[in-house]
Amino acid sequence: MEERHDLWAVAGLLLGRYGPQAGAKAEANAAKAERDGDDEAHAIWTDTVHALDGQDGVGRA
Repeated sequence: MEERHDLWAVAGLLLGRYGPQAGAKAEANAAKAERDGDDEAHAIWTDTVHALDGQDGVGRA
């Protein structure tokens, strides 16, 4: 559960800073992490993209 909270914290910070471009920023960070071979960072940024897109089911009834 703490991991999900951390994920939403990152998503919230991105939304606050980048507004509607938050998803694009998260996607760019995921792509960079993948290019750099950083699997852990890639997974975190990919999960953040999904959270921003509402694909993780958080907050859905």
